[in-house]
Amino acid sequence: MTRARTRSLLIGLATCMLVGQSVLATFAAGAPVEAPVARQGGKIAIDTGSQFKTCTIGHNEPGAKTSFTAAHCGVEGAQVYLTDAAGNRMATPAGKFSPSPHFETRESSNDFGTIEWYDGVVVEENRFGGAAMPSSSIVYGDQVCYYGFASHSVTETPSCGIYLGN
Repeated sequence: MTRARTRSLLIGLATCMLVGQSVLATFAAGAPVEAPVARQGGKIAIDTGSQFKTCTIGHNEPGAKTSFTAAHCGVEGAQVYLTDAAGNRMATPAGKFSPSPHFETRESSNDFGTIEWYDGVVVEENRFGGAAMPSSSIVYGDQVCYYGFASHSVTETPSCGIYLGN
């Protein structure tokens, strides 16, 4: 083989390798991955250590990167997983759970918990209702609503009723 032909083959081989690497890099990078999104009314899975409990995001505080759900859904420090559009648990934890320090399991009182979302999670504005309000400000005759993935899986409409008191 002549020296010129050898050099030509080596240049061709090097070119193929470079093109191959850029094609492989394109396939490895794939489409851009969308940030996980915490949506009010969305299904979440909380790892309690012995099982995954499925619950609903009840209220979002986008500025604080937190959400609220039921305290009975998890234990202090439990990992929270968001779900995809089909309702399947995502592979990577998206936040950390803390139940209310005043939660009473026997009476189900103070049954709320906080989720602190990790960096990269987008916390959406609330789509059902608006600002949270203390329960002490709700009076007889006020309209109150709730939405949960289990009770409302086929509708985007919350259930509402009239508050009758304690």
